[in-house]
Amino acid sequence: MPTGLYGELELVKSVGHTPLAAPQFLSNGIVAYVSGNCINFLDSTSALDAAGKEREDGSDNGIPESTAELRSVTANTQITAFSLYRRENIVAYAERDGVAIKVLKWPSGAIVGGGGKMEAVQDLSVTALAFSSDGQYLASLGSLPTFSLTIWDWRTSTIVCQVSPGVAAEHVTFDPLDNRRLCTSGGDGGVRFWRLEMGWKRSRLRAVIGNPIPVLESQSIDALATPTEFPSRHAWTIDEQVLCVTSNRSGIVHYDPLTGECRTFVSVLDSEQDAVEKKNEEDDESISTTFSQGQISCAVVARDGLYVGGEDGVVRLFSFTTLAITKHVVAAKGVPITCLEFDPSYHTLMIQTAGGEIYLHSVGTDNAVQLLQAPQYTALAVHAPTSVLIALGPSFLSLYQLDQDMQTSDKMRHLARLNVGNADESTLLTSTAVSPFAQIVAAGSASGVVYLWEFKSRKLLIQERVWDFKVDKLSFDPSGRYLAAISSKDSRIALFDVFRNFNFVGHVNVTVPTPHTLDQVTACAWTLAEDSGIVHMFVLASAGPTSSFIHRFDIPLDAKQLLPDETADAIVQDATTVPEELTKDVVNCVVYQIDDALLDMTTVPSHLSAGRESFYVVSKDGKLKSYEGPQTGTVASELVVLGNPTYTSKDSDHTIVAVQLHTATSWVTTFSADGSITFRTLMEPEKVVRVYAHDPFQGGVTGLAATSNCRVILSVGREGLVRLWEWKYSAMGKRAATEVGAVVDRLVEAGEGVISVVDDHISRAKEAGPLRAKAILQSQQAESAQAHDRGDGSNAVASSAVSVNATLAPRLTSLRERLLRAIAKNDSLPQLERLDHDEFTLDREERERLLAEAAGTVDGVRKSVEEQWLARRVIGNRIKQECWDSMSTIGQSILSFHTDPLTGALTTVTNYPIRKYLDSDMERVERVMMLRRVQLAVNAATAKKKPVKEADVGDEPENSGDEGDGDGTQDASEKKTGEVTANATPTVDPTAPASDLSNLLFSPFELTTNDRRRTQTVLLAHQIHLLKTSFNERFVEVAQQKRDEMGRIEERGERAKGIMDELGWTGSDRTEIFRPALHDDEVPERVVEVRDEEVSVEKFVGAEEQARLAEKARVDADRARAAAVDNIRDRALTMMMNNSLTDRSSEEEGYKAVVVKPDFMIAKQPADWTDEERKLAKEYDKQLAVQKEEQEKTRKALETELKKILAGIGELCDNFDATTLRNGLFHQKLDTDTRIYTYELQLIKLNTALLYAEEDESKEAAINEALEQCKAEKAAYASEIPELKKELDRMREEYESAVKRDKEVDRAFKKEFGAPGSEGYWEASWRLFRRRGAGEEDDGEKTTTVDLNPFTHHYMSSQLGKQGSVTHMSRPGSPGHAPAVSTVTAVANIPVPGGAMAQPLTAPPPLVALNPATDAPEGLPSDMFQRLSEHIVRKHGTATDVYATYTALHHLQTTITHLLLHSTTLAARTAALNTQISDFQTFRFNQMYDLEVCLGGLKQGQVEVIQSPVVTDYSGAVLVGREAVERLNEVICGLGKSKVDALNEMKEYRRGIHALEWETKTLDFSSESLLHRTRDIQLLRVTKHMQEYIRGGDERKQTAEIAALEKRGEYSVKAHLHNLDEKRKGMDKLRRKVVEKRRENDRLDRKLEGLAEDVTDRLAVRRGGSGGVARTESSALAPGAEPPIATKPGVATTAHNALPSIHARRRLIDLARSQAQDIGILREE
Repeated sequence: MPTGLYGELELVKSVGHTPLAAPQFLSNGIVAYVSGNCINFLDSTSALDAAGKEREDGSDNGIPESTAELRSVTANTQITAFSLYRRENIVAYAERDGVAIKVLKWPSGAIVGGGGKMEAVQDLSVTALAFSSDGQYLASLGSLPTFSLTIWDWRTSTIVCQVSPGVAAEHVTFDPLDNRRLCTSGGDGGVRFWRLEMGWKRSRLRAVIGNPIPVLESQSIDALATPTEFPSRHAWTIDEQVLCVTSNRSGIVHYDPLTGECRTFVSVLDSEQDAVEKKNEEDDESISTTFSQGQISCAVVARDGLYVGGEDGVVRLFSFTTLAITKHVVAAKGVPITCLEFDPSYHTLMIQTAGGEIYLHSVGTDNAVQLLQAPQYTALAVHAPTSVLIALGPSFLSLYQLDQDMQTSDKMRHLARLNVGNADESTLLTSTAVSPFAQIVAAGSASGVVYLWEFKSRKLLIQERVWDFKVDKLSFDPSGRYLAAISSKDSRIALFDVFRNFNFVGHVNVTVPTPHTLDQVTACAWTLAEDSGIVHMFVLASAGPTSSFIHRFDIPLDAKQLLPDETADAIVQDATTVPEELTKDVVNCVVYQIDDALLDMTTVPSHLSAGRESFYVVSKDGKLKSYEGPQTGTVASELVVLGNPTYTSKDSDHTIVAVQLHTATSWVTTFSADGSITFRTLMEPEKVVRVYAHDPFQGGVTGLAATSNCRVILSVGREGLVRLWEWKYSAMGKRAATEVGAVVDRLVEAGEGVISVVDDHISRAKEAGPLRAKAILQSQQAESAQAHDRGDGSNAVASSAVSVNATLAPRLTSLRERLLRAIAKNDSLPQLERLDHDEFTLDREERERLLAEAAGTVDGVRKSVEEQWLARRVIGNRIKQECWDSMSTIGQSILSFHTDPLTGALTTVTNYPIRKYLDSDMERVERVMMLRRVQLAVNAATAKKKPVKEADVGDEPENSGDEGDGDGTQDASEKKTGEVTANATPTVDPTAPASDLSNLLFSPFELTTNDRRRTQTVLLAHQIHLLKTSFNERFVEVAQQKRDEMGRIEERGERAKGIMDELGWTGSDRTEIFRPALHDDEVPERVVEVRDEEVSVEKFVGAEEQARLAEKARVDADRARAAAVDNIRDRALTMMMNNSLTDRSSEEEGYKAVVVKPDFMIAKQPADWTDEERKLAKEYDKQLAVQKEEQEKTRKALETELKKILAGIGELCDNFDATTLRNGLFHQKLDTDTRIYTYELQLIKLNTALLYAEEDESKEAAINEALEQCKAEKAAYASEIPELKKELDRMREEYESAVKRDKEVDRAFKKEFGAPGSEGYWEASWRLFRRRGAGEEDDGEKTTTVDLNPFTHHYMSSQLGKQGSVTHMSRPGSPGHAPAVSTVTAVANIPVPGGAMAQPLTAPPPLVALNPATDAPEGLPSDMFQRLSEHIVRKHGTATDVYATYTALHHLQTTITHLLLHSTTLAARTAALNTQISDFQTFRFNQMYDLEVCLGGLKQGQVEVIQSPVVTDYSGAVLVGREAVERLNEVICGLGKSKVDALNEMKEYRRGIHALEWETKTLDFSSESLLHRTRDIQLLRVTKHMQEYIRGGDERKQTAEIAALEKRGEYSVKAHLHNLDEKRKGMDKLRRKVVEKRRENDRLDRKLEGLAEDVTDRLAVRRGGSGGVARTESSALAPGAEPPIATKPGVATTAHNALPSIHARRRLIDLARSQAQDIGILREE
C-alpha cells in the first residue's frame, strides 16, 4: 500500500574516521575525532578494557562493543578543522567551503562566544584551529587566497588581530608556556613564529621566519638537486623551542622561535649504515638506537624524551639524555603514522595512522591497543526479517544488529565478521547482496569469484569463479531462489541457485539488436509472477551514447528446469565441468529499447503499477526518469520501443549513482556523487526529502540500505563512512510508519515457511569446494562453446584430441623436409621450368599475416624515425630561426693565405655578428637621440656666454671652446677621454658613422641622475652598434678583395699548369702550384647547408623517389636519342672544322711546324742520292736545326714565364696578408675592439650604477616606510595611554570596592557565627564557609598520581618568571619574557584579600548547594544552617566579583606595561632609523658624484706613447710643455674648487633649514608638553596630603624616609656580610668533610683490596681441598701428594682465620727462593 514519507531525516550515528583533522583528547578518558560532518567522542578507558576481551573471543569491528559512545557534534558539511579547550569542554570547528567558525560547549551543544559570527572573510575556508593553553585565544589558519592567520577572542566573537602571510600553512599551535606565542608550519610557507603584541585598541602579530632547513647528513649529492625541503609538523619543547619534522621524512630540525635559527636535531643514517642497521634488525631482536629512512614522520614531546612515529607503523622513544632510541612501540606494522598526541596527564599516547586507525599506548608499557578502526566500507545491505546490516569491507563482511524501531541505546551492535579469500587469490570484494528471506549473504570479488554464506552459522555455501574480472553487482530475486551476478566487462549474467542445490546454474547471454553494439551491462532488477510460476529478471545494457536496452528474462521458479539434478551433481563432483549457457529455449527474453544513455534502473511491482511494467531509470545527464511499458503478458514481439518518459526530475548537478525502490513503503530513493540522498514516493514524486550524507569532494554516496519498514536508513560514502539516519516523524508520518510496520510483520510471518525450507536445504548442503582454476574455466568455456556450435558431445572431442596430438609433431617434421627438398630441386631447374616461390606457400593466410605484421613493424619503425627526425628538424629550424635568420650580419672570418712568421699561425680576423634591429628598438633610439638633441639645443640657447680662457691651452684652436653645446667642461672631459667632439653638428643620422654620435654623449661629470645614465646607456649601445656596422662594411670589402685575389691566383695557376703541360713536365718535374681555398669559417652558409660529401650513410630512396628518378632517366634517354638523329652542332663542326678542334694557328709557328723527312732519305742510301736529292737533304738538315733552336728558345721563355707566375702568386698572397689583412683590417679590428670594449665598460659601470641606485631607492623607501610606521604606532600609543590610565583608575576603584565587600561579608559571618554560645559549631561552620568548593575533599583523602606532563613545572616557572621573581632556567635572558618582568611591577601592587603580597587569585569553583543531611555541622539549628548557606552564597558572589575585577585590573596593567615598553622601543627605533636615513642619504650623495665612469680613457704616467716590445718609436710623438699641462691643471682645479664651494654653500644652506626644522619641532613638543602638564594640573584632585605638602612641603617626611632607607641599607649590608661569613664557614666545613670522606674512602679501598685477596685465596684453598677429597674417595693418593688435613667442625673458624697468614708466608718464601736463584745466576755470570 503506497504511503507518504515519514517526516525529516536526522543523523543518529556516524561510523568511521575522516582523517582530515587529527584526533584530540578532550580529557584523560575522552577522545574526539572527525567522522564526516560529525565530531564523535569515545570513552577510551572502556575501549581499552573491551579491546582485551575482543582479542580473546576474536571479535573485530570499527568500534569495540563495550566502547562508551558519547554525544556527537554535528555540522552541516564536512568538518575540515576542529580544536578543543579541555578545561571548559569547549569545541570549535570549521566546515568545508566556509569561513565560519562555530564554538559550542560539549555535551550540551550550547553556542558560546557572545552570539557573534566568527568569519575570516579573506579566505575561502579554514584549514586549522588551535586554542591557547589558558583558553583565552583561538587561532585559525585560512586557505586561498591570503592564507590568513587570525587570533580570536572566542568568548566575545571578536578578532584580536589578523595577518596575511601570503603563503600556505597546515598546522598552528600555541606555546604551552606562553599564550602569546604561536607557530605555523607545513605547506610551502615553511615555519613561522608569531608573537602577539597586545594593545588597547589594536593588537599586532610579529613574525619571525624560520631559516631554511640545513643539508642533512643523510642527503646525497643527488638529493641536493631536488627542491628545498620544508618543515611539516612541529612540536614545542619544554624550553620553548620548536622541533619540526622535514617534509621528506629524513630528519627533525630544531628552531629557535626568537631568531628563526635552524639546526639539525636528528637525521637518518646514510645508505650504508641504513643497510647494516636493517641487517642487524633481521639478525637479532635488539633495539636500534638510531633512525633509518622512513622512521620519522611525526613527533611529540614527553618528559622522558621525544616520541617519533614512522612510516613503518612503529613509534620510537628518543631519549634527550642518551640521544638514542630507547623503546619501540609497534602500532600498525607497515602503515605510516601521521599524528601523535598525549592526553592531559601524559599517561596515554594516541597514535593515528594514514588509514585513519587510532591506537592508544600507555606510557610504561611496550604495546599499543587499537581504539578505532577504519574499515573503509564500500557497500551496504540489510536482511529484512532479522534487521541485520551487512557492511562490505575490502576483504571481509561485517555484520551489525540494527534496532529497526530505534528504541534501544545501542542502535548498531556488532555481531560477527566474515573473512574472505586465501593467500593465492585476490580477496578484494566489490559487491554484496542479501537474501529477502533466508539468512544468506553473497559477495563478489575483483577476481570474478562469487561467495555465498549462511551468516547465522557462518557456513560457506558457494565459492565459484564465474569470470576473470570483477563482479560489479549482485542481486537476489524477490522469492529468494536465484542470485544474479553482473560484470560490466562481460555480456553474460551469471545465475545461481540459492534455494535448493546452492550451485552455479549457468550464464544468460545479453545481446542487442544488430544495428547497435553492446557496451556494458550496468543493472539488474526482479519482479515476481508467482501465478505464472516464473520470475522476471530485468537487465539494463547500454549500447552507445544514445541508446539503452532493458532485457526481460523469464526464469522458472523451479531451478530443475534450468539445471537438472544429475547435471548439478556432476558439476559438484567434477571441478572441470562448467554449466552450459542458458538459451532462449529455456529462458525467454523480451527487449525494451529506450533512446537514452542510462546508468541504473529499478522496476515497480505489478501491484504498484496497475499491472503494467514500469521502470525508474537514471540517465547520464543526472536525471531520474520513469517509463511505462505494456501490460504484463500482452507483449507480442521480442523488441518493444518505449517512448518518452512519464516523469523526469533533476535531483543533482552531479551524476546519480543509483536508484532503489522500497516496496513496503513505495519509496524511490536516489543517491549521487554530490553526497546527497533523495527520497520520494510513487504517488507524489514531486515531494522529496533530501539530506546531505557524505562529502562530495571525496566521492559522495556509494551505497544505501534500509530496514524493511524504512525506519532506519543507512548510507555509505566513498570515504568509507557508514551513516545511521532516523526519522523525525510528522503527524502523518507516524501513522504511515505504524501501517508499514504492520504490513512488514505480516510479510515476515508469511515468509517463515520459506525460511524454514531454505534452512532445511542449508543444513543438508555441503561446504563449498575449492575455487575452479582460471585455465580450466577458460578452456572448458571455449570448448563447451565450440561443442555447442557443432552439436556433438565435448567428451568425444576431448578424448580424440589427446590421440591426435601424439602423432602431429612427426608428421609436421616430415612435411617440412619434403617441402625443403622440393624448393631445392626447383632452384636447380632451368629458368623457364622453375616455379615461382609463391607456389610453395602452404598457408597463404599465415604468409599474408606475417607480411602484414612485418609491414606494420616497418611502418612503426619508419614512423618513429620520422617523428624523431621531425623533432630534430623542428629544433634545428628553431635554432636557425633564433641564431641565423634573426641576424642581420652573420658571423664570418677572414684567414690569411700563409702563416704569420712571428706566431706560426694563420692570421684570423672576424667580423661582428649583429642581430636585426627591431623597429621598436630603432624607434626608441631615435626618440632618445631626438630628446638629446633638443636638450643640447635648449642648453645652448639658455647658456650664458662666459669667457673661456682655458681654450688657449695646448695647440687647440681659439674657437674650440665655442663649439658643441657651449660647455667647456664637457668638451674638455670628452677630449681627455678620447672622444671625438670637434666640429660636431647637433643633427645626427642614426645610420651615420659612430664618430658622428659622440657629441650626443653626456660628459662623465654630468651623469649624476638615473635618467641621464639611462639615456647614456642607449646612446652608448647605439654607438657600439654603429662601430660594429662600420667595421663590418670594411670587412665585407676585404672579404670580396680576398675572393678577387683568389680568382687572380686561380687564373695564374691555370696558366702555370698549361705551361707545364706545354713543357711536357710530368711527375717530379712538375712544380706544385698554390691553390687557395676558403675555410668553413669564411663561408658561413656552410653551417646551414649539408653537402653530399658530408653524408656518410647511404641515401634511402623511397618508392616515390625511385619513380621520379626513373622518369628523369627516361626523359634524358629520349632527349639523347632525339639528339642523335640530327644534331645540328655536330654536323656544323664536321663541315667547318673537319671534325677537329685543333688550334690551326700553331701550325704557323716554326717551332711547332712538323719538318717532314723526304721519302728518298728513307728508301735510298746516301750514295744513291741524286744531286737534287742531296740538295733537298741539306735543306732538311737546315730546317731541322732551325726548329731545334726555336724549341729551345720557347722552352726557356716558358720556364721564365712559369717562374714569374709562381712568384706573382706568392707576391699576391704576401701583399694581401701583410698589407690588407695584418696591417689593415687586423689593426682596424683592434682599434674597434678597443673602442667597443671602452664603451661596454662604460655600459657595465652605468648599468651597475643604475642597479645600485634602484637598490638604494628601495632601501631608502623601506627605511622611510619603517620610520613612518614607527611614528604612526607611537602616535597611536600616545593616544591610547591616557584612556588606559583612566580605565585603570576606574577598575582599581571597582577592585577596591569588591575587596571591601568581600571583607564585609567575612566580618558579618564572624559577627553572627562567632558570637558567644556558638563555639560548638564555629570551627565546622568556618571550614564550610572558607571551603573553596563544595565538592573538595580533605587533604588526607586526596590521592596523588605521578605527573608526567613535561610542561607543568616549566609552566609554573614561566608564570613566576612573568611575575618578576624567576625566569626560565635554560633561557635566563629570554626576550620573550622581558615584557612580563615590568608587568609585575604594576601587578604586584594589587592588594589581594588575605595578605598584602599573596599568590595571584584563581577563579572560584562552581558553587554547589549544601546538603543539610551531610554538610550540616552537628548541633547547628536549621535556621542557622539556612543563614550559613546564605553567607556562603554571598561569599561566593563577592569572591567571584573580586576575581573578575582582579583579572580585568591585571589585564589593564599588563596592557599599559606593554604599551609603555613598546613606546620606549619605538622611540629608540625611530632615533636609529633617523640616523640610518641620514647616513644613507649621505652615502647616496657620494655615490651620485662617483666619477668612476670617466676613468676608462685616462692613462697613468707622463709618457702617453705606446711602448713597443723592443724599441719604442717616438717619431710620431709630440712633446707637450710643462706650462701647458700646469695651466690645464689649474683650470681643472679651479673648476673643481668652484664646484666644491657651491656644494659647501648648499650644505650650509641645508644645515640651516634642518636647524630651523629641528627648532620648530622642539618648540612644538615643548608646547604640547606644557599643554599636557597644564591639563594634568587642572584635572588633578587635591587631597589633604597634597594640601599639607603645598603649604609646608614634605621635607621632614623625606628626611625620615632617607634616614630609614639608610638604616635599612646598612642593615642589609651587615646581613649580607653575615650571610657571606656563614656561607664561607659552611663551605669550609664541607671541604673538611670531603677530605675526611676521601681519606676514609682510601682506607676502605685498601681494606677492600685485602679482603678481595683473602677471598681469592680462600676460594683457591677451598677448591684445592675439595679436589683432594674427591681424589681420595675415588682412588689412592698420587705419588708425592700430601694427605688432606682433617679438620674438626669446632675449629673451622680458627682454620679459616689462619689461612691468610699461611698463604702470605708461603708467598714470601717462594719469592725469596726465586730471588736467591736469580742472585746466584747473576753472580755466576
